[in-house]
Amino acid sequence: MRELIGQTLPAVPGMIVDYIGAHEVIGVELLHLSKRSSDLNLSVLECETA
Repeated sequence: MRELIGQTLPAVPGMIVDYIGAHEVIGVELLHLSKRSSDLNLSVLECETA
């Protein structure tokens, strides 16, 4: 079953976050990522959580 996106908000310049409910993140869009840095390895995405 596909969840409906409740809200889409810009988080920081170049990043959009999709939420359902009050604080449940279901999607993150990184806009124009390849144009921001020439030395990015776009085949690997690493992230840190708090």
